[in-house]
Amino acid sequence: MTSLLWVGLGGCIDPFPDGWGEGDSGTWSTTETPADSGDSGIAEEIEASPGHRLAVGQFNACWIDDSGTLDCWGYNSEVTRDVPTGTYVDVAVGYYYACSVREDGVPFCWGTEGAYATPPVPMGVLTRIETGTNHSCALDELGQLSCWGQTEDDHIENPDGRQYEIGLDGTSTCAVLAKDKPECWGYGASARANLNSYSGEFAVVQLDGGVSHQCAVLSNGSMACWGDDTYGKTDPTPGQDWIQVSSGPENSCGLSKTGGLSCWGNDATGINDAPGDGAFAEVAVGYHAACAITTQGSVSCWGVGNGYDIPEGP
Repeated sequence: MTSLLWVGLGGCIDPFPDGWGEGDSGTWSTTETPADSGDSGIAEEIEASPGHRLAVGQFNACWIDDSGTLDCWGYNSEVTRDVPTGTYVDVAVGYYYACSVREDGVPFCWGTEGAYATPPVPMGVLTRIETGTNHSCALDELGQLSCWGQTEDDHIENPDGRQYEIGLDGTSTCAVLAKDKPECWGYGASARANLNSYSGEFAVVQLDGGVSHQCAVLSNGSMACWGDDTYGKTDPTPGQDWIQVSSGPENSCGLSKTGGLSCWGNDATGINDAPGDGAFAEVAVGYHAACAITTQGSVSCWGVGNGYDIPEGP
């Protein structure tokens, strides 16, 4: 898979730039640095990430095939029935809705979440869109971040300046600023816990959040996770040269430079039983299932599914 740059988002409140999660429970852990890594220091310039071609939520999953066509499957018929036509470059799946960015940078959202799903005002040319439980955020080509949805916890507040990565978990948002470590804010204290222990020695090049934890791929190919460590979900498999991570409520999965998958967290979801053979180009983790795009361009899904048909695939 080509090198990816992502982030996961969640609820928003006042930013905590000088000690995120101070006094809150949670853990921070990192994998060991790959032996063959030659990278060191903060990257001079972090390129904006390409869009997600694959997304898995609570009840549905969606993917963008090689032609740019969207396809969705799963339990919620409004997500599977109302898929927009056209050519798309990014997709995200929320609790009861989904959003995608068309090739010309125009966003489309559909499903049953009303104001959570619909951008309130016209925005610039978008490159990324992310969905959470009660809000969504989008990043435009100039690195400007816009969020909308539930406001009772100031979910749609965000820091000033250009953003290079965005990430959403259930209750907090993280973003990567130029030449800087991630900044997180929001209601979910556990998802921010121990982020201030991140040294900043290596740049965060991709980030994704579950519900109460976040994981990030660093510029030297190692991985760092922080937040709630229930089920060991902040303890990534060591010794890998990572290029992507995806996080769900109770699990995370990483994609290595060789195309291999490794998942950790709650064994009961079945997500840890990732395919052990084949090469993959992208992985996405949901509540009770995960999916990955193979290097041949097909989709493989696994997990208990909880009756929502996601493991059956498109």
